[in-house]
Amino acid sequence: MKSIEARDKNMVATVDYRTELLGIIMWLSDYNKILPECFTIYENKFYIDNILEIFSEFKNDEVIKDFMSLVEKHKFIYDAPYALFLQLDEHFKCDALDDYVFKERLEEDESVYNFINKLEEFANKINFEDYYSSNIDMYKKWTNYILDCFKKGNVLKFYDEYFEKTNNEFYLNLIPFASNGSFSASINNKIYDMNPVTSDMKKESLFERDNYENVIGAPIHEFLHGYVNPITEKLGLLDFNTDLFDSLKEEMSKQGYPTDVEIINEHIVRAIQIRYIINEYKDVKWADGMTKWEEEQGFIYIRDILEKLEEFENSREIYKTFEAFYPEIIKYLKATFNKYRRCKYD
Repeated sequence: MKSIEARDKNMVATVDYRTELLGIIMWLSDYNKILPECFTIYENKFYIDNILEIFSEFKNDEVIKDFMSLVEKHKFIYDAPYALFLQLDEHFKCDALDDYVFKERLEEDESVYNFINKLEEFANKINFEDYYSSNIDMYKKWTNYILDCFKKGNVLKFYDEYFEKTNNEFYLNLIPFASNGSFSASINNKIYDMNPVTSDMKKESLFERDNYENVIGAPIHEFLHGYVNPITEKLGLLDFNTDLFDSLKEEMSKQGYPTDVEIINEHIVRAIQIRYIINEYKDVKWADGMTKWEEEQGFIYIRDILEKLEEFENSREIYKTFEAFYPEIIKYLKATFNKYRRCKYD
């Protein structure tokens, strides 16, 4: 099988057939009940009704049971199932998953390969290829529209200017079976954003909006993780055991960011997105509103990082890349930390 794609340079908008199969599994199992905030039915009701009508007879299949076993045993949720399915080949096979999925999220549970080895037979049994083919016209309409939104927003140009150019490909993967929650994954120099369709989802008018800035907001955030997260990991200035953000740990953990590494990544990504708004739209009121909102969500260092990002933008003759400037952000946070809490650093 081949996924429907709309491409512009290194940006690809797609409805990936692998994650569409995953979506069917999620709706036939109890997964959607575990994360109801991500699977609330809005205007995508027609899409979900179609899945349930066509495939409900397979809800007791071994594949469904195996999937839920992995979910319940390892809390295999959020980005993890998507990261797994995006490593499958055209036959839904994978000989070896990457360390993030297999070691970190599945605790090296070999039973995952039993699950994977049943997927091709399951897809054939439910006539999945016919289902995917029946939606091709709709998929083309969606992918063409959202790719056009990214062009209008000059998003890739901003990335190239803010970071050094890379060989990464960006896959904006639409998941119409979900309604909330956007997740990223980096696999073989491909940066994926699993982007649900969250509004105006009618069969004939999905994504047909003049307000394209809102359409691209979540994907911009997730793709930024594809730049920022590897830099955090490479430099190693913070790790899963450091305590720079101890005062935030409880609140951040509730949002899925339990460690310093994840907390700093989220702060920086959210701050860069605000700088994108300032640089692209010159809209200080919009940017200030976003900053206040982020602070209310618990990201209390957002203004500090915004100040440092502006310094970076004004010092490009010194700092050629964001990676070169990154240590200055951590140094600044450590030096000014006492205005937020007692600090353990000397």
